[in-house]
Amino acid sequence: MERLSREIATGNRGDSARTDIAAVTVASTMDMSILRELFRNTAEANRILQAGDDDLAEQLMNAVKRFPPYRIGRYGQLQEWKEDYEECTPGFSHISHMYPAFPGNIINENTPGLFRAARRSIERRQLHTGRNGGWPAAWRICLEARFHDPLECGHLIKSMGAGFGCGMLTSSGQQIDAIFGLGAGIAEMLLQSHMGYIELLPAVPADWYKGSYSGFRARGGFEVSCSWDRGHLKSGSVTAIRESISDSELSGVSYTPGADNSPAASGNRKSPEDFVSKKSTEDSGSRQCTVRAAGLAAVVLPDGTRICGKDQISFELASGMTAQLEFLPEESYPVEYYV
Repeated sequence: MERLSREIATGNRGDSARTDIAAVTVASTMDMSILRELFRNTAEANRILQAGDDDLAEQLMNAVKRFPPYRIGRYGQLQEWKEDYEECTPGFSHISHMYPAFPGNIINENTPGLFRAARRSIERRQLHTGRNGGWPAAWRICLEARFHDPLECGHLIKSMGAGFGCGMLTSSGQQIDAIFGLGAGIAEMLLQSHMGYIELLPAVPADWYKGSYSGFRARGGFEVSCSWDRGHLKSGSVTAIRESISDSELSGVSYTPGADNSPAASGNRKSPEDFVSKKSTEDSGSRQCTVRAAGLAAVVLPDGTRICGKDQISFELASGMTAQLEFLPEESYPVEYYV
C-alpha cells in the first residue's frame, strides 16, 4: 500500500497543497465528454433508424442536461476536473480532458471560449514538458491539427521521429496507439470534415512544401484528393461515394427494445443491422457538399457547370459523381497564403 501511495502521489493528482492522495474523482471532463457523446449518439441513432425507443432517447437527453458544464480554470485552461485543482505536474503527458476536442467534436470553432481554453491547456502542458514521444505526442498532433497549428504539428512529428527503431515511433516497447495515432494526426493535418464541411490542408507545416494525397474519406460519404506545391493548392477533386438508404427501405425496419431482434427471431422483418453494410442500388439523388480551402476559386461539376467562389464553395453532387476543384494561380495568392 505504501508503494502504491507513492506511485499515485507522483502523478497528476491534484492540488500539491493537499495532504491527501486522490486516485478517483467525480465528473471528470473526460468522463462527462464520453457520456455526452454516447447519450447524444444513441438518441440520434434512435431517430435515424426509427427504432421507436423515444422514451430512452428522451431520458438520455434529459440526463445530459444535468451533467456538470465544462469549466475554464484560473489559467484560462479547460479544467480537467470538476474543481480547479493546481496540478502537481503541469507538464504531465496525459491529456484525457482534451477528449471533447479530439477525438470528440463537442468543443470546436462553434464554442470559441471553450476552444481557446482547450488550446490553452495544451500550451500550458507543452510549456512544462520536455521532448514529446509515444502516444501522448500522437494525440497532441491530432489536437494541434484541430487547432490549426501547423508549426506545432511539425515540431511534434519531428519529436516523435526520435523514437524510430524497433519500437516504431517509441524508444522502448511498441505502442500501437502511437503508431496509429500518428497516422490519424497526419490525416487531420491534411483533411478535416468534422465541422460539416471539407477542409483541405488545415495544418500542413511549411516544410511540407509539395505533396499530394488521394482516396481520403470525408464525413458525409465523400472521397477527396488534392495536390499542392510551395504551400499552394494546385488541384483537387471530391467524389460522392456513399449510397444512402431510401425512406422506403428504412420503413421496413422493425425493432423492439429489449426483445430478440435477430433475423431468426423476427422472421422476414428487417433489423437495423441489415443496413450497416448494405448499399442501395438506386440513385439516392444529390446531396450537399461544402469545400473550404485557401485559394479555392471554383468547383466544376460533372455536367460542366462551374461554380465560382472564394475559399469556400457549396454545391450538390450526385452519388458516384466527381467534382473538380480549381484554385487561384500561385501569383494571385495574397501575401498571407505564403505564411
